[in-house]
Amino acid sequence: MRNVTKIVCLALILALLPINSFADVLYGDVSVRIPMQNAMEDVTNFNADNAAKIAAGELKGSLTKDCVEGNSALEVKVQDIANQDDNDYTLMQNETLFDINTLESIKLNVKPSTGAQWVEFYLEDQDGDRDIITNDANSAGKFEVGTDITTNTWNEITLNPSTVDGLPVINEQTLAKKLVVKTNDISTWRFDNVSSTPVEVSKTYNVDLSRMITPITEIVNDKLQLKQMNNGYNTSPRVLVSSGYRQFINEDRSVADFNKGTLSNAIINTDGNIELKLGNDITSQRSSDICDSYSSSYTKALYAFDNNETQPWISNRVGSNVNGYAYIGCNFATSKNLKAIRIKQGQYANYSVNSAIIQYSNNYSTWNNWGTAVSLNQDGNWQNIYLPNNTISASSWRLLANSNPISYWEVMEIEMMTELGSYTSQVYDISKVLIEENSSIVFSGTNNNTCCKYEVRLSYDGETTWSNWVSVISGARIPGLVGNDLKNARLQYRIKLKEDNILDTVKISSVVININGKAYENEFNFGNEKITQMTINSDYEDISGNATTVNSKFNYLNTNTIKPTVFDMSGDGNKIYYANPDDSNKLYLLDIITRNKKMISNQTNITTIKTNYTGNVVAYLQETPTKALFKYDTTLTESTVGTAGTNIGKNFKVNDDGRVIYQVDTTINSYNTLTGYVFDVSRVGNKTYYVVDNNGVKELHMNQSGTTVLVTTISANVLNIFTNKVGDKVYYTTANDADVDVYCYDTILKSARKLIIDKTLKSVIKSVLDNNNLIIQDINYNYYVYDIINDTLTSIRQSDAINPTTSEIFYFSIDAIGEKLAYASANGITSLYLNGTKKLDRYLLSFDGKNTWYTFKNGVWTIASYGVSPSTTDITIKGMTDTELNSITKDNFTDLYNVYPTITSLNVAAYFATFDTSTTPVINAISIKTRTKGIYENPTADLHTIKKIDFDGTNWRKINKIYPVEVMQKDSDIYYFIKVDGKYCYYYDTDWQEETDTEIADMLGDIKTNWIDITKLSMTADKIRAIPADKLTSKLANKSFSVEYVLKANDESTKNYSSNIKVDYVEDQFANTNIILKVIFSDGNTKEFIGLTDTEIEDFMEWVDKRQYNMGVVFKKIRTGTTYDFVNYYMIRQVTVEESLN
Repeated sequence: MRNVTKIVCLALILALLPINSFADVLYGDVSVRIPMQNAMEDVTNFNADNAAKIAAGELKGSLTKDCVEGNSALEVKVQDIANQDDNDYTLMQNETLFDINTLESIKLNVKPSTGAQWVEFYLEDQDGDRDIITNDANSAGKFEVGTDITTNTWNEITLNPSTVDGLPVINEQTLAKKLVVKTNDISTWRFDNVSSTPVEVSKTYNVDLSRMITPITEIVNDKLQLKQMNNGYNTSPRVLVSSGYRQFINEDRSVADFNKGTLSNAIINTDGNIELKLGNDITSQRSSDICDSYSSSYTKALYAFDNNETQPWISNRVGSNVNGYAYIGCNFATSKNLKAIRIKQGQYANYSVNSAIIQYSNNYSTWNNWGTAVSLNQDGNWQNIYLPNNTISASSWRLLANSNPISYWEVMEIEMMTELGSYTSQVYDISKVLIEENSSIVFSGTNNNTCCKYEVRLSYDGETTWSNWVSVISGARIPGLVGNDLKNARLQYRIKLKEDNILDTVKISSVVININGKAYENEFNFGNEKITQMTINSDYEDISGNATTVNSKFNYLNTNTIKPTVFDMSGDGNKIYYANPDDSNKLYLLDIITRNKKMISNQTNITTIKTNYTGNVVAYLQETPTKALFKYDTTLTESTVGTAGTNIGKNFKVNDDGRVIYQVDTTINSYNTLTGYVFDVSRVGNKTYYVVDNNGVKELHMNQSGTTVLVTTISANVLNIFTNKVGDKVYYTTANDADVDVYCYDTILKSARKLIIDKTLKSVIKSVLDNNNLIIQDINYNYYVYDIINDTLTSIRQSDAINPTTSEIFYFSIDAIGEKLAYASANGITSLYLNGTKKLDRYLLSFDGKNTWYTFKNGVWTIASYGVSPSTTDITIKGMTDTELNSITKDNFTDLYNVYPTITSLNVAAYFATFDTSTTPVINAISIKTRTKGIYENPTADLHTIKKIDFDGTNWRKINKIYPVEVMQKDSDIYYFIKVDGKYCYYYDTDWQEETDTEIADMLGDIKTNWIDITKLSMTADKIRAIPADKLTSKLANKSFSVEYVLKANDESTKNYSSNIKVDYVEDQFANTNIILKVIFSDGNTKEFIGLTDTEIEDFMEWVDKRQYNMGVVFKKIRTGTTYDFVNYYMIRQVTVEESLN
């Protein structure tokens, strides 16, 4: 007996992991022979090529140990030939013809010896046509001893094949096969190491711009640009990456976009929004009116259906007699399935009811309630009443009063609808995604998610047949796409009003479809080629497609929406916070990049606003009804910083860390509570500078991290102080009588100097730039940049600027680097790039499959970012301009290859942005030039071979998967067969297909000729991976087999092409039928299972093994004779298998 024991707390390692096998059995690699290569280590070929002359005694060829390289050289002795002074012979010949234009040079070593006077070299084709190589000293083709070469010395001769022009040209190729030598007779020559240098081949590639499309970009006239929206281009910046994921991206948000679909009871507004409405009023189809009124001139029911909102229908009943008796409705000739009712009651509450019941009838006499009573408003406005999911059709519908009015019940108008608004999109071709990996469809608008239902449908055969419409959740993965093959797929979406909609205004502003497939391969795989140059051809165009320059001045808000007001621009120049005078001076945010604006705070009467560098925190002062300072954090919410009546001053600041520093009377609430009357805080280091009045002496103090130091004393009254970014300079203004002086105190030099500013201008400091220059405003509301180095004052006020109402208010703001100015103008708020605008596009390069991104600046390659796509920050700060990228030279790329010699791929990332909605950046082309030494191909350009891997599966009871992992130097084609029982087979559709006789074997004997037929009968890697486990097991288990693959590669050799085949299998551990399975339980009892098959035993052991990794079910069903037991895994202590060896 053989005993196999399984203790459950230990791991039994079964053969469940894949075996990794490389192509260790090769039918053969093939390669391309490079012409004119001969080390002269063998004389056999020479003697064969010149057999006739050797037999005639004209030549002798032998090897000599006198050589330049290797072990030997060829020695040729030219004998005396009657009636001639020279002799020619074939020094070497190539196996096939080659184009001499692909060779830059042929080099060989020549040693003239006894009697040697001159030598000539020829290239000859297969027909004996030849021409001399003429790059000797006098270009005659004769290398003379003593002039061109030295006797008894090894001379390296370089031959230039381009000097040959006498050979026939066939298909634009000058073909040769032999290198022929002619020398004087009665001479001895030695030759060694013939080699050729291929011509450097240059190629140009273009980036596929279509693979860089995002939701806001598109290809127009072969150019990549921003997509036009309703009001111009979307100014949101994007990072675009070449060869990103196979994507379908569509964004519908404009009138033109939505007009491609179909509207039903909906309109497209001029702003590009779809507005879904109720269906058409069907009361005009009524056969009669029904009401409780008499047909007097004031009570006619038709007044409720005449589209006249001034003439009401009035009930016959009054007051307490209305409820349950007064009604108004219609009879129709045919049944109607109502979806909604619109009603407008009388404009006075005394003439309206607050509740009604919807009723229906098919005989005009018996009425049924539809649902419960509905509430009605009594304000005289239109009201929608929906009948959610109504399935009832009836010929009569009415509203029955469910409450009493004070007087009569008046209804101005009633409308009834059997349809609700919907929009059906155009059909989208999503086939380029191939295999879906993730997807989403996002619907945006007003009340849309509350009031709309979204549906999609799919076609997988190019619109021939369609699936049913299925519901989809906004933002969720699109149902029906998950993991599917989309190679011929189409998609359509539909938006419908819900039948339980309760809101009047329902709009759709955008629908964004995003379907991602697998990533594209790298944009380029160059193999042996080296990049020598890149060229970005980019520009800016206006909406008409004309080339334009980038504007430097923009109006963000116009006088229709904003009047001159207080505002502040973030230090990075991307956000403006302003008090909106058209909305009670509430705080609004304008995003300069996206042009979006929104209300930030409901607080009214905002008088002072200050934000930090990034604009993620803003503080604002409210004057009335209560003077208070508020803070808004874009990642949190609004909060109150402090309230103290009128004692909170306008001197407050928001630092980069989001802290608001402010002053109440003489208390400064900074990083520590301080006492003083003016202050400022540095952005770096959080140094708080403030002024203290010490018995009439003005002292400048600095507090940092709780420690306070006296910086200097100031003789005059200090009006305000400012510090620079790092806190090593302090600027302050002092009042002397009616004049104002401005000083700069250097904390490093510990000295102060008065700036050269006209004191009568009474200048006020607005801010300090990162370069330490000042921004000031004078008494006449002019504003300047003061150059702290050159002591010059430059006006930056614009002619259309508007003055503030008081000198305490600034109607302008400037970014931290002094490039962007925002000011109040007649056009609202205007921004200006003071130094003109520069192109925003930036570029990074990846050479390792989009893992690492490089930039080249100041003559040095450095890593700028990591990941599939570089971050916006990295590419904007470290990225190259198009000028910088276009200036990279061949030598610069060579420097890169010297550090990273294995570079074979390239991808490009581009930062795509614009300042102006009327201007788009445009990438016309991204081209790459490469160089490589010439590649020599046989007359058949593609190389074909077959390789195989053998597997011994005689002890495998189950085969789960076969995984080919293809290793390719360049793109190539690989197809697979499985050979078992001496026959080739392949899996097709749902079963195995086996060759008839030797048809596949015969085809593999000539791969090139039979390539197309081979591809039809074989399997791709994806197909072989998809073979079901049961089919693999039935065909291959307990057998030896091989996986053979045929490949075609356009390269010098197939050596670097292979497929790493992995097999996931389970070994056959129990082969005997006399097996006893013993299970010892945790209570000490033992259960024996007799008569089980080896498969049942192995299944049980596999279940135990998986359960130890918390995989599989807890209870296992196992046969006991003709019945079954259920074994609880947690009750097992030990499993023993006893196998009889008899």
